[in-house]
Amino acid sequence: MQLSVIILNYNTFDLTCQCIQSVIAHTKAIDYEIILVDNASTECNPHLFTEKYPDIKLIKNTQNYGFAKGNNIGISKALGSYILLLNSDTVLLNNAAKLCVDYLLQNPNVGVVTCMIQSSDGTLQFPAERFPSLKNEFRELFRMNKFLSEAQKSQLYLGAAFNHLSGKEADWVWGTFFMFSKQSLQKLPGKQLNDSLFMYGEDMIWCTGFARAGYKMAYYPAAKIIHFGGSNTEQAGYSEKFKSRIFPNTYRALIYRYNKLYVWILYFIKALHLCSLRNKTDLGKALFIFRFLFFRKLH
Repeated sequence: MQLSVIILNYNTFDLTCQCIQSVIAHTKAIDYEIILVDNASTECNPHLFTEKYPDIKLIKNTQNYGFAKGNNIGISKALGSYILLLNSDTVLLNNAAKLCVDYLLQNPNVGVVTCMIQSSDGTLQFPAERFPSLKNEFRELFRMNKFLSEAQKSQLYLGAAFNHLSGKEADWVWGTFFMFSKQSLQKLPGKQLNDSLFMYGEDMIWCTGFARAGYKMAYYPAAKIIHFGGSNTEQAGYSEKFKSRIFPNTYRALIYRYNKLYVWILYFIKALHLCSLRNKTDLGKALFIFRFLFFRKLH
């Protein structure tokens, strides 16, 4: 078996079926399996998946283990030499899985590869990222970026500063489409992905792990998918989710990469920069960061 595609489902039956169907429709010229991990969904009986797609492997968890641990459970049952973690709210637009397996075969120094990710309206999302750094935060605070060209900003920051039209090495890539080899996985602690976080920030920790094992992370735009999530950060409840889960987990992921003092100083500088912008929205963000740094315990 060359490839195992692992899809995690939690109460997204229709979206997950759409994802599975796209894998079947577009994945050609490669021996693969689809492993569906159901994280104790209550929406419907998970056996409906195997009734519709009898060739998939179904794993029924007795509780919701979260994104990272749920994927680790799927990986433990995978037969493929390569593993693709694929969000249930995605569809493949081309033979993305085969293209990325070929990319890893041709680039043995790359541990993780992701693909071009489009929103449903065709606009690009930005899965190739740089880790925040004190150097870049000081650049922002002292307005040094105004002396940089767009190409320099793109290289320094990636994310939304990079147009994502060409291939690029990144510090970390999103877990939306996250492919690696079993051989590289064996070099990680415990020979599995870190699952200390329930959801959000785990892809940053994973990429740190692969980097420590000597691998690079890559963005490969020849492979293409649509991601129905992630395109609208103003969706209902996002602000509270960001404050209660996304930001704290990002903070933890950065501590995993650096150390507590470095990350505390980094966000203190970021908050100072936000204050210097002197508008209500950025002042609100700065106040949240200051409260987090000075008054909130990070467990």
